[in-house]
Order: sequence, then C-alpha cells, then structure tokens
Amino acid sequence: VHQGAVTLANLAVAEPAASLPVATLPLLALNDLALDLKQRTVTVGTLLLRDGTFAGVREKDGRLNVERLLPPADGASQAAPPAPAPTTPDADPAAHPWKVALGKAEISNFGISFVDQVPMQPARFTIDQLNVSLRDLHYPESTAMPADLSFLWNRDGSFAVSGSIRHTPLSAELDTTIKNIGLAAFQPYVEDALYVDL
Repeated sequence: VHQGAVTLANLAVAEPAASLPVATLPLLALNDLALDLKQRTVTVGTLLLRDGTFAGVREKDGRLNVERLLPPADGASQAAPPAPAPTTPDADPAAHPWKVALGKAEISNFGISFVDQVPMQPARFTIDQLNVSLRDLHYPESTAMPADLSFLWNRDGSFAVSGSIRHTPLSAELDTTIKNIGLAAFQPYVEDALYVDL
C-alpha cells in the first residue's frame, strides 16, 4: 500500500437509550499511508483527530458511565490456547520487528467534561481547547520527538507544555506554563473530608 488515506467522519459512542453521546469524533484522518508486509514497515504521514468530545461521569456507586459501554464479563472458563509452533530465526518476529514511522499526529480542539457524583456536592471538571501535537515518531528507534500540549482548565485556567520526548527509555525535556489552575473545583472533596471552604 502506498499513498493511502483513511477518513472517518461524525463518529459517536452512546449508551443505550441515552440522549447525549459519551464521546464524539467529527473527524479522524490518516494521510500518506504506506504498508510493506515483506519489509514489515508502516508509515503514516499525518494523523489528525479534530473537534472531539468526551463526557465522563463517576456515579454515586463509584462506577464510571463508560463501564456500561463494555460487554459483560464472561465467567465461563476458556480452554487454554494451543502451544505455538516452533519458529525459525527468520520467522521470529523479534528478529525482524515491525518499524513504524509517523510524520505528525495532531489532536485539535478537543473537549472533555467529567462529573464526580460521589461527593455530597458533585465535583465538575472541564478541559476545553485541548490541542496535542507530536512529530517525527519512529519505532522501535527512539529519537527526540517535538511535542506540544495545551488546554483550558475549567474555563479560567490554562496549561501548556512544549519540548521533546523519547519513548525508550521514557524521557522528556519540557517547558511548562500554568496559569490560574485554582483549587475551587476540588472543594467538594475537601468539604466531605474537612468541612473547609477554599
């Protein structure tokens, strides 16, 4: 496969009979795809996710709303998988690992909300204008990847990180800017524990 492209639009995940979706993704696009099975390489020019939303809730019983989206656990015992067939050195995946290259991954203008209903007064958190950019990803090679992340916290605060990261061993060199990240959003937890106003 060379110069492939995949575009998905208007994706949504919802609970049965729910009026609003738990998650939405208006656009997911992959461009400049290349796959070589013989050489075991995957190359992606750009990966773009835009304008997504997620609405999480921890309910009074401590369960998360997303748990209802998962299939029920199957308690039935399962037979043990058959033993793998002997492999030759040439057939051993560890001898010829897949190589992955990604030119740029970008998450643009995401929004996340979370409501914790466990405290007596529910706690509410929002992240708006979430933007993430990662460039020049290579695997299994580990090179410095330029990275940026920023978002608004509960509408008044902001958080931004810019720098570079490596995946193996995991390391990062980052500049961080934090503004107006207040503690008021955590008031419900403090009230339940100490009866103190922030």
